[in-house]
Amino acid sequence: MNTVRWLAVLVATSAMALAGCTGTPVQGSAAPQGSAASRPSTAEPSKTSAPQAADGTDLSACSDGTCQVRVTVSAKITLPASTRVESLTVTAIADGHVTLTGHDIGNRHGGASIGECSLSSNNNDLTMVVGVSGSCRPNNLRVDVVSVDGDSAVLSIAPIG
Repeated sequence: MNTVRWLAVLVATSAMALAGCTGTPVQGSAAPQGSAASRPSTAEPSKTSAPQAADGTDLSACSDGTCQVRVTVSAKITLPASTRVESLTVTAIADGHVTLTGHDIGNRHGGASIGECSLSSNNNDLTMVVGVSGSCRPNNLRVDVVSVDGDSAVLSIAPIG
């Protein structure tokens, strides 16, 4: 009987020792301290790539009034007179929104806000705050935010009419 007990203890001890050597915890038990299984993963999380802008970062592509560009704060976008907006400057990118300031051309001003857009004009100076699901339409121009990724955003700009 003693031999059977001794053999059972030997088999159980060997099984536990082998499980500890593999670095894989036995179901229902914790991984040995300092083993690979007990250390937090240092692998980089997979990054989803931000949408590409059709015109990249080439702001001069907007000079005809139609473009899709990646912008950062202080980017200045020059627009044609037909849009009745002289230019737009990115003043902030935060919390999924882009803030742009610009200058109305002419004496007649109009606009529309669709979705996440706040549009205001005072003495020909305009300010827009546009979210990813919004569209601002100052005068003859449409400005949509395609995406916001950290400190950059992709804008889609097109004339109206």
